[in-house]
Amino acid sequence: MSFRDFLAECEKANLVRHVKEEKDPNLEIPKILSENAGQILQFEKVKGSSMPVVAGVCSKREYFAKAIGCEKNNLIQKISNAIANPTKPKVVETGACQEVVDENPDLSKIPILTHTSKDLGAYVTSGVYASKNKAGRLNIAYHRSSPIAKDKFVARICHRDTWKNLEENGGELDVAICLGLDPTVLLAASVSAGDTCEYDIANTLKPLELVKCKTSDLLVPAEAEIVIEATLTSKERHEEGPFADITGTLDSIRQEPVVKVKCITHRKNPIYQALLPASNEHRLLMGCLLYTSPS
Repeated sequence: MSFRDFLAECEKANLVRHVKEEKDPNLEIPKILSENAGQILQFEKVKGSSMPVVAGVCSKREYFAKAIGCEKNNLIQKISNAIANPTKPKVVETGACQEVVDENPDLSKIPILTHTSKDLGAYVTSGVYASKNKAGRLNIAYHRSSPIAKDKFVARICHRDTWKNLEENGGELDVAICLGLDPTVLLAASVSAGDTCEYDIANTLKPLELVKCKTSDLLVPAEAEIVIEATLTSKERHEEGPFADITGTLDSIRQEPVVKVKCITHRKNPIYQALLPASNEHRLLMGCLLYTSPS
């Protein structure tokens, strides 16, 4: 199931609220999201962009259960089983995520949200980075990214797998930033499971197809809405922050690696998935799914 297939299932269950009036990705949409916690919202008309914005798809356990196809009370068992029994996804020749290939990328065309007036600027918060280590092991993980030019981000890269891959590769690393993914993949990307590839966990939760990138040999979900193919470099740095972390407090300003965009591929009429930082959606994905009070 793709992100839009999941949305269609949620539509049938009357779980999606459509906002039809034009809304601004600069502060206005995040404010509406904050005021409607736990709801899946689709903004049909977004100022400055032809793409709709959808958020809230991971803001309740019920949504994860719906994506996996189980009862909410069985989530822990399903996730534990997937971690213990990872399976390899099918690799396909072509994918919907490459219906359109833009070799002259312009990040301003994407309706990236600016969440508060104190932030560095607009931030991609739902971006799942794919990268590989020297041995060829794939890893996917979340990293927030803020545009600093039409074809550059600065990214907060925590000192975990992506950082290790970057250092191992001499400070320059092929990455693919995937946007608009089924909640099973979003959930798997938040899991730390040693040497197990998170794609394999996602595939056990629900069959997943991967496709090779256009500019590297990285594999990405074939039905992603948007894939940003890029080079992550620690040889070029830029100020990153302030920005709210999971606690809602502002992170300090750091010098972080730059992401140089090579091309952007996407589905026809792509949907941009946003994720409200320091929200229940953020907390559920970042490790509290199993431990916080029911929601």
